[in-house]
This record gives sequence, structure tokens and C-alpha cells, in this order.
Amino acid sequence: MSAVGPGRDAAPARATALSRPRAAEAGAVCCLVAAAIHLAVFPDHATEWWAYGAFFAGCAVWQTVLGLLLWSGPRPRWLLLAGLASLLAVLVLYVLSRTNGAPLGPHAHVIEPVGTVDLATARTLVDSMTTEVVVRDDAITRLVPGAPLGYDDAVRLALADRKRAAAEDRVREAQ
Repeated sequence: MSAVGPGRDAAPARATALSRPRAAEAGAVCCLVAAAIHLAVFPDHATEWWAYGAFFAGCAVWQTVLGLLLWSGPRPRWLLLAGLASLLAVLVLYVLSRTNGAPLGPHAHVIEPVGTVDLATARTLVDSMTTEVVVRDDAITRLVPGAPLGYDDAVRLALADRKRAAAEDRVREAQ
């Protein structure tokens, strides 16, 4: 047995690990963190209503599966877009629950306060979309107008839009 043999066997594994883009690794980790957070808050939500618990458990399972798929290598465009759509749906529901309340259940239309865990989860979801789906697959740029934004830029833009809209409302009311 020569010293070259094991080196040849080790080289393909190393090349495979190095060929995975850092963005894929970051996106996978963000999905797994979001999954862990959803799993951690699952029991509290399940005691409020079974469907809340099922939603959080489903989020945790899907985000775990998506994170592992992203980690394991390149994926077809349809899977990346399905992942993006599912992450966006969770974010939209999060925003709705903090502005209008949950759409269903015993706490329907009761606005929930924004907490630190909520923001951490939202941040990991946004980061996973920007690092994996948007960075690796530019198909989203053909579906959604404008350049992709990071979380911080998106929050700044949303706050600026909200401030502008409030100023426009004050001007309208004064007329």
C-alpha cells in the first residue's frame, strides 16, 4: 500500500466538500437555525391550539429538510424556488400575525407582540433566502422586480417607506 493511495481516496471527498458554495452552507445553517427555533416554540403554540402546534412542527420539519438538502449539494431550480416560496409564506404569516393577528384559531385577529426570538427567526429565514436561493439562483430576479436586498437593507427600506407613507397621510389630512 502506497502513501499515494489514501491521498487519492481522500482527494475526491475534500474536493466535494470544497465545491459546495459558502452561500449554500450559510443558507443551510440559517434554515436549520430557523427550524430549531420553530421546534423550540412548538410546545407553547400547541397548547394554545392544535393547529398552531401543527404549523410550527411542520415549519420545523420542512426547514430541517430544506437545510439538509441545501447542505448536501446543488439542487434543481424548482426546489430552490419552492424553498423560497415556503420561506416567504412563513415570513408573510409572521408579519400578518404581528400587524393583524393570526388569521385563524382562538387568537384570531389578536395582534402578537414582536419578540427577540421572533426577530432572530425572521432574520435567519431572510438570510437563508438571500444566501442560498437568491445568490445561487438568479431565477428569482426574473420573477420579482428589483435587486435582491439583505435583511438590514430590507428593514431600512421598509421603515423609510413607512415613514414616507405616514408623512403623506399627514399632508392629506391637513388638506
